[in-house]
Amino acid sequence: MVAYALSLLTDRQLIIALKNPCNFDKIFLPNKVNWLPSQFDLTEKTSTILDCRGSRRSNCIEGFSNAKNFETDVLYLSATDQGLLRILAEQKDFQSKILSLGLVNNIQDFKLKNLFHKWYNDLFRLEPLLEEKYDLIKKQANLNKKTKIYCAQIRIGGRRPNVEKDLQFNDRNITKTFWKFIRDKFIKDTKNWRLFVTSDMDEVEMEAIEEFGEDKVIRILGTNSHVGREKNLGNNCSRVEKPILDFHFLQNCDKAAISQSSFGRLGTYNRKQPDKDVYILGSSYKEFNDESVIKSFWKRQNS
Repeated sequence: MVAYALSLLTDRQLIIALKNPCNFDKIFLPNKVNWLPSQFDLTEKTSTILDCRGSRRSNCIEGFSNAKNFETDVLYLSATDQGLLRILAEQKDFQSKILSLGLVNNIQDFKLKNLFHKWYNDLFRLEPLLEEKYDLIKKQANLNKKTKIYCAQIRIGGRRPNVEKDLQFNDRNITKTFWKFIRDKFIKDTKNWRLFVTSDMDEVEMEAIEEFGEDKVIRILGTNSHVGREKNLGNNCSRVEKPILDFHFLQNCDKAAISQSSFGRLGTYNRKQPDKDVYILGSSYKEFNDESVIKSFWKRQNS
């Protein structure tokens, strides 16, 4: 998404050439924007590699603003992060471009959460076989226009099946806090509802079924892997299908209770109203805070 923002603001073509953990075009295909590398011959092209993370963000902006790099055929982004959008919005040269493109009405709104849903749909559609699986999941869930879809994204972290190394995010028993919150705040006065559960542990998703009933819980079957920990899968993306489909499904949430996790927050950004009825597990790990309460937390995380 950050690379797409940079391409728009510098009148460049976005190319997505991700090979790890598997070939990106075996998961997503272009929708309104053709980002496939196969349409371009990049041999004998001049190029510059830019790292746009953390303390390097300012240098990255200068790299895009540098006249020499504007003459470079290809600017390769080795890494980016969300904070780059804030720095872009602070640059006067980019401010006028942002407004002229109609990306937002006010420069203060140039934030990923306000752009994510539109850009996601402009850039991506699921590869046909994945799209079929996604449609089947929705059909089997027996959803209708009156069905309220509530979501729980529960990140546990730590070593677990299919993931050797990962940070420990939550205690395994944190699920009890989620279930109580969902009962008290989501389903107490609702009859026609389904609960979508995504986690990095199979047993958490199975616990949700025990807690609320198989007829009420939507769970996507597959391997609970960590996309960032997988490597060199080539054209076989089967090991990362489940987290991709889980993420894609989060755009349907009417209400969501999520962990302090980029997976959950970006997943709920992918809705027309990204801040509406999203509750994030508080830093005390005992209660949930809505978006208005935890803005300062996310500001720190994204700066």
